[in-house]
Amino acid sequence: MCDERILEVARSLAAQPLSAVERHLGGGNNRLFRARTTDGRSYALKEYPRRTGDPRDRLSVEYGALEFLSQHKSISVPRAIAADRTNGFALYEWIDGGPVSQPSDRDVDAALSFAASLHAIRHAAGAETLPLASEACLSGAEIVAQVGRRHERFKLVAQSEPRLAQFLTMDFGPIAEATEAWSRAGYKRLGWSFDEPIPRE
Repeated sequence: MCDERILEVARSLAAQPLSAVERHLGGGNNRLFRARTTDGRSYALKEYPRRTGDPRDRLSVEYGALEFLSQHKSISVPRAIAADRTNGFALYEWIDGGPVSQPSDRDVDAALSFAASLHAIRHAAGAETLPLASEACLSGAEIVAQVGRRHERFKLVAQSEPRLAQFLTMDFGPIAEATEAWSRAGYKRLGWSFDEPIPRE
């Protein structure tokens, strides 16, 4: 069961009677609920908590992207239905599914096909106004910095995990350094700036 605040938000966004609102596993950085209507339909209710020191507006980014993508029938995504930006909730179409625990070639092909579909509409009307993803990297230097931040977090975990520590020191570290050097050389050879964001064109 959910608290009354969440029930009230769900009722308001669905704009129809609900039979239940249940907490659902998943949602990543956000809390996910399944809102069931009295006529048997389901919606995904997502809460986007505000975190101190994090200026990103995750709700607007995700909601806006799904609104844009749903205009293109070649791409299958949940439909964005309603949003309550004051309280940090959005309602989406519910799609049954589950996590891919053992990826197959078919799963990889599906992911690549989806990425190709996104690429195909990059010049569609409205694409230029979409905000950047929360961890978008538009320069080589920003990719290196993001990987470095994650590496630092893994090093903290590795203090109590000897096998992870060995992997980070013996395998990941040297490969990361070599890859950065190779990338910087490639950028220089092409006359690109490794540190400046890539131009939109």
